[in-house]
Amino acid sequence: DNPTKGWLQDWIAEAGKERPKDLRMFVKAITGSTALAPTAKIQVHRKVADKVKRKVIVKEGETVKEEERETVEEFPHSHTCNYQVVVPINYPDKDTFDRQLGMFILTEGFQYA
Repeated sequence: DNPTKGWLQDWIAEAGKERPKDLRMFVKAITGSTALAPTAKIQVHRKVADKVKRKVIVKEGETVKEEERETVEEFPHSHTCNYQVVVPINYPDKDTFDRQLGMFILTEGFQYA
């Protein structure tokens, strides 16, 4: 089972308790507004994003080496008219998921081609 759904649920629960501003910005990135009507629902769609290869520096003890690793760099994106968010499901780890979700929120869901 893919962990992305759980990561998103955990992020929403944590933000609701500890970071309400982040949660409002998340809602704004998806809907265009910081508040939802009581009957409104956000739809979450999942997709497999393209992987890219990146060279990274890895330190193991005293040894430093360069490795090539696959990662997903695509941000979640939204369709504000329909209150939809599309989240890649193949982030390699929770840190990457958190970083990409944070950028999605900071850019208020806008993607430039």
